[in-house]
Amino acid sequence: MMNPAALEIYSFLMAQNLEFSRICHPAYHTRAQWKQALKKSRTQAVCPVSVVCQEEESGKTVLFLAAESPEAQVCSPPPGLLPAGAAETAALCQRLRCLPHTLSPLALLFDAPPYCGILVQPELYREKLWCLSPCSEESSVLIPPEALLRQFLPAAKRK
Repeated sequence: MMNPAALEIYSFLMAQNLEFSRICHPAYHTRAQWKQALKKSRTQAVCPVSVVCQEEESGKTVLFLAAESPEAQVCSPPPGLLPAGAAETAALCQRLRCLPHTLSPLALLFDAPPYCGILVQPELYREKLWCLSPCSEESSVLIPPEALLRQFLPAAKRK
């Protein structure tokens, strides 16, 4: 059964007529499980890491999307951003109706009024497909970065 947040995200994606695919799977609780499933499916997609950060100057919350590097467990945000603590991450996840391990840019649909910015690591723009959680452990969304960044996010802010 789909949770209410995921149902709202899928409904929004369809209402906006966005290009995406839905993958249903057993409940995944770790990135390793998501990555293994993608590998098995032979889908040419990447799972960006969503890191909650705060701007050093303003303290504004930013969701930093990074490519996972094989040698690093945790992605380092760029200069000017500091990783948020567990309490700040939990507060943002509560606001965005997700769990820390299901946090993705799709959750920004629930960021009203807009509170959280987004910053994408440049290497991710080269990827053709991103695998993101729709605030659910039991499904994933495959979406082209262009559709997410140029259609989904602007429409979500207007919602």
